[in-house]
Amino acid sequence: MLDGREVVYLDKAMAGIACVAAPLRGRGAPPAALSLSGRAEAMSYDRLTRVVLEVVHEAGRALFPHRTRWR
Repeated sequence: MLDGREVVYLDKAMAGIACVAAPLRGRGAPPAALSLSGRAEAMSYDRLTRVVLEVVHEAGRALFPHRTRWR
């Protein structure tokens, strides 16, 4: 579920391959991003978007514990 502050990139640039990506939020510009690629027919974009965002949020909390608002 996107809340308007999140950015997720969905791509099907290569035949049969799909990708979901989201930036890791830190202080200032995003220091990194996480992406997940796989066979397009095996991917549920809604589910993968939720998983990628959850992992990105958890990584952000672990790397930047003093940031108070994540969602």
